[in-house]
Amino acid sequence: MTNISKKLLPKSVEDRIEKKFVKSIISLKTFPSGEKFLSEFLSPTEQVMLSKRLMIIFLLSQNISQYKIKNLLKVSSSTVRQIAIRSEQGLYKDVSKFCKSRSNRKQLLFDLEIIVRAGMPEIGKGRWKWLDELYEK
Repeated sequence: MTNISKKLLPKSVEDRIEKKFVKSIISLKTFPSGEKFLSEFLSPTEQVMLSKRLMIIFLLSQNISQYKIKNLLKVSSSTVRQIAIRSEQGLYKDVSKFCKSRSNRKQLLFDLEIIVRAGMPEIGKGRWKWLDELYEK
């Protein structure tokens, strides 16, 4: 659970802080600088949480079942359901667009394959068919 102070900032100050944060992220030009920044800025738990959230949004955008996502990413069904509901409401519209862009989709598929193959493979012929179909889209 995220811990946020109960003491509220004035809206103008909150807006300025959020803009500074976004500008800080955008200013990172290379993968190594971004990786270093995020590893220093986010806790390991936050990094995993945000990475899984991005992958859930990506998989939902590829019409992968919530059940399969839950098992692949080792997350609860309520986590997948909450993200699916928000996605259906259009709250992840830009994130979905990012995931669907050709270059990002290719990288996310590569990352997904690493995640999937790191676990125990499913049994039976055609066990990777669904993953192959994603590549073909």
